[in-house]
Amino acid sequence: MDLMNLNEHGTKENLQRHEANNLRLSYIIRAIFVLNTMGVTILVGKSEFEKITALTICVLGIILYFVAIWYIRKKSQLNRLSIIGVTYDILTVTSMPIIWYISVGGESVSPVYMLKVPLVIVFQFILLILNSITLKPKLILIFAFGSIIGQLGILNYVLNQKNVKLSGNFVTHMLGDSFDLTFFVVAQGSFLVIAFVMYLATLRLRKMLEHSVLLEANNIAVMYDKNQALDQLDKAYKETVDRISKLAEYRDTETGVHIERTREYVKLLGELMHLDSAVIEKMYYAAPMHDVGKVGIPDEILHKKGPLTEVEWDIMKLHGEIGASAFAFAESEVLKCAQEIALSHHEKWDGSGYPNGLHGQAIPLSGRIMAVADIYDALRSPRPYKRGFTHEETVSIMTEGDGRTRPEEFDPKLLSLFKEHHQKFNDIFEQYKDK
Repeated sequence: MDLMNLNEHGTKENLQRHEANNLRLSYIIRAIFVLNTMGVTILVGKSEFEKITALTICVLGIILYFVAIWYIRKKSQLNRLSIIGVTYDILTVTSMPIIWYISVGGESVSPVYMLKVPLVIVFQFILLILNSITLKPKLILIFAFGSIIGQLGILNYVLNQKNVKLSGNFVTHMLGDSFDLTFFVVAQGSFLVIAFVMYLATLRLRKMLEHSVLLEANNIAVMYDKNQALDQLDKAYKETVDRISKLAEYRDTETGVHIERTREYVKLLGELMHLDSAVIEKMYYAAPMHDVGKVGIPDEILHKKGPLTEVEWDIMKLHGEIGASAFAFAESEVLKCAQEIALSHHEKWDGSGYPNGLHGQAIPLSGRIMAVADIYDALRSPRPYKRGFTHEETVSIMTEGDGRTRPEEFDPKLLSLFKEHHQKFNDIFEQYKDK
């Protein structure tokens, strides 16, 4: 005997016969696949003729399944492992039209219509029973859903049933564009009972999932519209705040760039103090309104080119209270903060400020932050009665004093942060200098 022509199948002739049998079997499986694909395609149609035609094609596919089983048992020399592997392929393609009734690209099929095609359900159970009796692979095909949510829902249901457990070689298989995965599980119990449980579970979960998905989709749509509306409202609100802030600019032409720079100083100090971002944002939008009370100061005082008299200065100092009264009874957090800043940004740490002579921690934090920002920018900015100081001169005045401003007037912690990061203040001033 020629040992070179021997292999697990015997002689070279036996090998050739084996390959020919496998080729015929592949043709049968391919025919099953084509027929079932045609059946699924036609099932998309609406007319009864198309549905009947599709069912006829599916029946032919199932007949070919019997032929394939017979061919495997009588003609093929495939070992048991190969038989089970081929059965996977046959089960997959013969189940496609049946699965279609449960899910078509994620679209629902009415359970009432399912009752009109009991023949399909019967064939489904026949395949399961035949598989258990003839090949004994102990496999159950769980109906595929068009979405991963449905698959996980079914799988979760299966895992919670008695007499069902996952196989050691968990198998997933792609069915095509309209389907995702097919799950195989090992069943310890009656195939018919387990299959029927899976069938009912599929219909129940289909309804539940449809309701959940539609509800979630509606929620997402509502939330999207709500967020869009809130964004527009927030934008309009912030624009309104800016317009209110510019009221003082119309009365005092030197206030416009000042309010832009001071809000940036306030933001910087809030970040250096590691305040919550929401608090920083609130102060950022409230800060520009710190001098809005100047709209109530007479022009002859507001625009006077020269030092103010004592009486005039007393009137000028009223702008904080005027501004705070404009925001009385405000419910918005930004406007409440604006009222706080307007009333307290001229208070001083040592108690020498106005209008209430508050001392230390009694001064709101927003007012203490605004005081540093306001004084720095006021010293840097030219006025009819004075020149604008350089950055170096301003730092010296605020940290050492010059008879007009003393370091004791500022919150020590804020003054320390100013000393350490004073160059950032200069960067902001230069950035907005020419606006």
